[in-house]
Amino acid sequence: QGCSVCGRPRVHPAMRLGGRTATVAGLDLGTLDATAGVVTGTGVQLVQNEVSKRQTPAVVAFGGRKRFVGDEAAAVLKTHGRNACRGFKHLLGRKADSPEMDTERFWSLAPITPCGRDGFAGYSVTHKEEQKQLSATAVLAMF
Repeated sequence: QGCSVCGRPRVHPAMRLGGRTATVAGLDLGTLDATAGVVTGTGVQLVQNEVSKRQTPAVVAFGGRKRFVGDEAAAVLKTHGRNACRGFKHLLGRKADSPEMDTERFWSLAPITPCGRDGFAGYSVTHKEEQKQLSATAVLAMF
């Protein structure tokens, strides 16, 4: 069915899968914040987080046996700063010993360390009373 005024389809044909309508979502991961959106019949709707904000701080923090994400992680930065990962998109796909990591080490709250056999950059944090090396990919997946 098309629009009664202009005749254009209400749902883009690429969003139809075998008679069903697919939901298209997007994530904008910035250095400090992330924003999520969903395509609807009327345009893009930005998704609000649990505290009714459209932007969520791109932070993952660890404290004791808990993991904090987004606004909750930003709130505990002062108490768990050495166990907080932010700016993790800058570490994705980079080796821990590469020269550009010097700048990232300056701004990072948690120590940046090589993770796994490939030597890609990640974070050294204490979680559940254990010292762990988390790759930037793993931190992104937690976010």
